[in-house]
Amino acid sequence: MAKKVHEVVSILERHGWEQVRERGSHKQFKRPGYTSVITVSGKRGATMPIGQLASIRRKAGIEELR
Repeated sequence: MAKKVHEVVSILERHGWEQVRERGSHKQFKRPGYTSVITVSGKRGATMPIGQLASIRRKAGIEELR
């Protein structure tokens, strides 16, 4: 199911990911204890592409991002 960028950002924040930097429409999130950085791109109201959503789901390990 397609999700908006702002929905994905709020799900990440609910699961403990913190925004560490932003440049333009690219936001980067880190979580204490994890080495990976998750990049979310796009305007807040835009629909996130399926491939990007799948990549974020794999890196974060959050099944809610389906």
